[in-house]
Amino acid sequence: MYSISNSDAIIHGYSVLRVMTDTLDDSSVPIGVIAWDTNEQWFGMRIVDRDEKLHHLTNWRRNLIDLADKQIRRWADAGEVPYMQEPQMPYSHLFWQSVSGIMTTSIRLDLPKAMESMSEPDEDIESLFEAIVKPIQKSKRQIERIDGAINRALGQKLSNKIHKRITVRAFGDAEEVIGRGLVEPAGTLIIEGVNLASGNARKNADALVSRLLRIRKAYSDNNSLEMLIGYSSSPGGLNGETHMKDWIVEMVTENVFDLSCEKSEFQSIAQSLVEKLETSDISLMYPPLS
Repeated sequence: MYSISNSDAIIHGYSVLRVMTDTLDDSSVPIGVIAWDTNEQWFGMRIVDRDEKLHHLTNWRRNLIDLADKQIRRWADAGEVPYMQEPQMPYSHLFWQSVSGIMTTSIRLDLPKAMESMSEPDEDIESLFEAIVKPIQKSKRQIERIDGAINRALGQKLSNKIHKRITVRAFGDAEEVIGRGLVEPAGTLIIEGVNLASGNARKNADALVSRLLRIRKAYSDNNSLEMLIGYSSSPGGLNGETHMKDWIVEMVTENVFDLSCEKSEFQSIAQSLVEKLETSDISLMYPPLS
């Protein structure tokens, strides 16, 4: 991502919403993002929820955020901001430039910046939010998010065929529960997901690699194990996740795909791996635990 001058049209853009923590030294904490696409006539907002935690975010500041959220949405619905020279739609960078110019107190909005177009706007704005705001979220919410992304990438037919949460053997006769899998006489398919857009991206990637390597060790004497990994990324790699994705490829499998912009590739590989297991006659050396 990169900034461009205010005089240029930003077709695909975003702005960061901040709450001031110290007006004397201009300190602030990012608490939300706004993104838009002029060509698609779309805009979206993602602001920190009440059940998400951020440093310096007191109840008083949360109340200010709620007020700002409502006010911004009113401006967006009307297509007008106070002191704006002429009405603009909220999928125009001029609209958000005007909002930025008027929000100069406790809640502020950065000037618009350019970004790549979003292939899955609702999902991509969530990844943008995670990469910039880095909220502390409950683990259940994180699991549901990546699980939903994998479901959408697989499609209904494959999702119904591939089982959730099956137990397989790992190094030292240990047991590991995997997110999704398919077991046939010919072998085992493991499908896992990881969120590389969040503030815990490195920790998530390392944990996934460690777990899958321990599973692979139990299959080291044969070729009956296949792995497919889907990941959520920040738009334009804003979270610096490229090296983490490359690490998974290096250590585990080359079948690693972005669940937003490489959804069709993910589904195609999943389909081919399922068909391979269903049609092969090779015996499974390490069956899943009952």
